[in-house]
Amino acid sequence: MASSAAPASSEATVCILLRTTTTFHQISDIQRASLNDGTLKYLYAGVTAYCSIIQIRVQSLRLSSVEIDEYLLLRILDHFASFIVPIAEIDDFAHDATRDSRLQELNHRWEKIQDGSDVKKRRFIQQYISLGMSGPTLDKFFKTLVSLQRELSRPYPVDATQWLADEPSPQKNPTEPSYHVWRVAQAVCKALVATMNCSCRPQHEFDARILLATYRRPDVGGATFDDVAFPMMLSISEWWQEAVVHTVKEPVVHFSVEQADGPSKKCIKDNLPSMLVEHLCEPILKSKALQEKDKTNKRLELTVKNGRLYKNRSSDSDFLFAREKEAITLEAILQRGVHSFTEKTRRILALQLSYAVLYFYDTPWLPTSWSSSSVFFFRTATASIPLQPFLQADLNGSLRKNQDGQSFGLGNLDIADVDSSEVDPDDIMKHPCPILVELAIILMEVHGSRPFCDLATKYHVPFEAATPNGRYDAAVKVFEMYKSEMPENLQFHCAVAKCLDPHVWRVGATSNSSIQAIRTKIFEEVVLPLEDDVKLAFGSSVSLDSLDSTAKSLDIGPWVEPKPNIQDRVHEHVSYSSTSSSGPGNATATLSRHAPDHDLPTSPLSGGRKKEVKVSDSAVDDGRNENSVRCYHVWKRRYEDVYEKYIDAHMNSSGFAPVKIALLDTGYDKGHPDFEARKENIGGKYNWLDTEPKNRVHDKNGHGTFIASLLLDFAPHSELYVAKITNDEPSATIVASAIRHAVDEWKVDIVSLSFGFPDCTIDGYKELESAIQYAYSHDVLMFAAASNSGGTQRIAFPARDQNVICIYATDTQGNRCDFSPSAEKHNINLATVGYGVESAWPVSQCDVGKNPSCLTVRNGTSFAAPIAAGIAAFLLLYVRLHLPQQAARSTKQQKMKRLLRELAKKDGDEITRDGYHFIDLSLCSDSLFGKEKHYIDATLESILK
Repeated sequence: MASSAAPASSEATVCILLRTTTTFHQISDIQRASLNDGTLKYLYAGVTAYCSIIQIRVQSLRLSSVEIDEYLLLRILDHFASFIVPIAEIDDFAHDATRDSRLQELNHRWEKIQDGSDVKKRRFIQQYISLGMSGPTLDKFFKTLVSLQRELSRPYPVDATQWLADEPSPQKNPTEPSYHVWRVAQAVCKALVATMNCSCRPQHEFDARILLATYRRPDVGGATFDDVAFPMMLSISEWWQEAVVHTVKEPVVHFSVEQADGPSKKCIKDNLPSMLVEHLCEPILKSKALQEKDKTNKRLELTVKNGRLYKNRSSDSDFLFAREKEAITLEAILQRGVHSFTEKTRRILALQLSYAVLYFYDTPWLPTSWSSSSVFFFRTATASIPLQPFLQADLNGSLRKNQDGQSFGLGNLDIADVDSSEVDPDDIMKHPCPILVELAIILMEVHGSRPFCDLATKYHVPFEAATPNGRYDAAVKVFEMYKSEMPENLQFHCAVAKCLDPHVWRVGATSNSSIQAIRTKIFEEVVLPLEDDVKLAFGSSVSLDSLDSTAKSLDIGPWVEPKPNIQDRVHEHVSYSSTSSSGPGNATATLSRHAPDHDLPTSPLSGGRKKEVKVSDSAVDDGRNENSVRCYHVWKRRYEDVYEKYIDAHMNSSGFAPVKIALLDTGYDKGHPDFEARKENIGGKYNWLDTEPKNRVHDKNGHGTFIASLLLDFAPHSELYVAKITNDEPSATIVASAIRHAVDEWKVDIVSLSFGFPDCTIDGYKELESAIQYAYSHDVLMFAAASNSGGTQRIAFPARDQNVICIYATDTQGNRCDFSPSAEKHNINLATVGYGVESAWPVSQCDVGKNPSCLTVRNGTSFAAPIAAGIAAFLLLYVRLHLPQQAARSTKQQKMKRLLRELAKKDGDEITRDGYHFIDLSLCSDSLFGKEKHYIDATLESILK
């Protein structure tokens, strides 16, 4: 408790502090998102985390009616106020204004601009906050904040549950986890185990899987933290029964299996009698019999009170899992390759796993030997796999054996707890908490979407899976090498690094207070950074308070289900993502290598037969096609106006490096008039086909010629490097070699990939995946076509790879083309024109008498991708000419994606059309490049910093 000499804090002081920490938390988020410097990003991440910690601690103490040292709160406010810039012209911020009035005015002004753009917020920060971009200044602010936070924590019990047990739940800070959850998890375990002894012969084999979730705001029946409900699956002899186990919170919670007094025989939900469960097998077997008879899906509703298990009326299942299909482990998902998760599902799953450790640490649910093979996902009757991970627990083994009150989370032999003269040093645990080591391993697996053994093999790290010390050594070595491949993911780095740091977790003997201290550290050092990672990636589009319901709505099935056997497919192969120009809805085409009015085939992107539909994109006299081509030229002319104003007019400037673009396709026709006039733009060429000369990249198809001309149309000052990888069906192995050659030998800035593989199980895709990652780590931007499957299938590979910028197709008004895949919710779906596009076609395949320019018209994401790549080249060149100090950052993928997204905004507002961010440049006043140059430069600079 607070010292008796310290005055109790006033409600006004507490309110100002909570409001101010929110402001500085949000300011730090904005600053961190705009930075490239790793040290500054780390410091701002620390400010964000410790503002949250102070909020949580103050709010918890406040709700518990604990007196807080007023002097300490005022010192914290003084610290924040000292970094407000004193501007004499603004009386509220003048030196003679009171601290509280200055903070209140800052908070008020900050809150007023929350609906504004990030650019506006950064200007506010520069004007009013003196943290700036100075490392020493920010470091000083951060260290003082850490010291004040520790002072705030020191006078109060380490075991927060001593003063949180009776807090009023409805007023609970939404960012704070319930310290009640871990205790009721233990109580549920004890109650379940107590009901397993039955006289049935043969004796039943029980298993349980408990849902891993944040439990921040339970989703069962509008319950609050007074009723912690655990969704789980209970099993008898491999027959799984859905259940929800409620635990009713009492003023003082003392769970004891031996207590005989039960609840008042009433179910709190519907006032029906509840039945004491003596043997767990009885309600499960009864439910099984009824469901098999009635062909229904029921969920058992159970309640734990006073250590006893009670059955309430069963409810209809809203999960509808498929019993005839086995659940799939996280380990099995990871073995299917790097495309098992999207950016969104990857981040949310990492956070779910961290909450699992927070809540189930030191409970029988989470043994030290847990791994990705312990985490299961259930398939539903509709063939979906919701992002709802369940943790497997052995009711017959570990749970039953560990009811003697022992600690579950700590290693058996920690250096801090032994007499070194009595123990072989090799037997001493290098890390006191093996559970945290396993969490670090699983987080790396999830982030890399591959099993840890694959990561260890990749980095030539011996992996001793059987020993805790061996796993710890391997985890540390792999992380040191793996983290260099994720330069933008600082919060993930922070969480994994803390998990693996043994010094963080050495808290002495395994007493209740030390166990609680570890849980507190798990929240501060692991959960908070991963929460920040989710917020930084998705902003307000993903609410942490409703993350459990969001996860439930996400289907990972299409990403992880096995593809049909290759023998069952008929000629399934890679396809070029292009379609005819007969209309936006025409999404397929057939190949004719000799006629200009045909294009490459679009093969299915999943199992099934290849479709062939005749294409008639030579019918340019069709009114629709004539109009689409005319609209394309108008749209392109608007882009050229921007290019002429900001590039052509400044090309006499010296010292800039040309943008280098690699095209991996079917080659190009160097005899075409378009290329005869632009010979100097060809920086290099290489033929990767064994049957053809290496220095000859003649296009026998037309696809490559069309795209090469597009690239030079939209990036006329670039150097184009042409890699011929195929005549029709490229090999993943060849593509991988071509990418590495483009990075190492040609030193390109951009790679254009206008093809798609149906899945990542084809021969050589591992090498291709590695090459893509290699290019990404060297800050080479890769653009790939999404596919032409419309709403029937997801985007193709490699566009689906997280290290590649996927491009969708629109018409010139920004409307989604029917053949372009559906936008993915919460992802940055970049799109540009891919309909009515006119470009060069090989002379040998044209009737020069009727088509002397040797041009043709095509539709497809294959052509939107190079247009986007050309616009990206324009941005790179603009930065090199006008903002040279930011040039090195402009080739980073995340920066480029934000730059392209900025082009989709109209007058500073985020606008999507059909779920797409439509990349569009013009001198229109609503567009970025229609603004004054100082505004353009400030906007781009704020993104690139």
